[in-house]
Amino acid sequence: MDYNGKDLKVYDSDYEIIFSGDFNIYGNELRIVGIKTDEVKDTTLIFRFVEDETKKASSISTEGDEATQTAHITLTNFRNPLGIASSKRIPIIVLDNKTTIFLSTHVKSVSSNNSLLKVSITLYKK
Repeated sequence: MDYNGKDLKVYDSDYEIIFSGDFNIYGNELRIVGIKTDEVKDTTLIFRFVEDETKKASSISTEGDEATQTAHITLTNFRNPLGIASSKRIPIIVLDNKTTIFLSTHVKSVSSNNSLLKVSITLYKK
């Protein structure tokens, strides 16, 4: 992160926040391209929002492709006017035995059948 020409580091406990953003999306996919840290170069995160009427609970699943440096994050049943959040940091990228990239998210919709989603994403490094 760069703030007025100076390197800015932000920490939450022992976790360094490497990216944080809020997005209004009108579809079922959000792509974040070009996430970079000292350990991660040009990583792409693809968030997919799906509804599964056979399941009542919400869930998050992840899948990575090391060759393309892409992480696919599927958020199932996250359309809720009150919002649904991850209850803890979720490891999405393991770089080595010492460094892991974690995700926390909060998703809010206008209504369960509206396309607008307000998505908050924070990525941490530890």
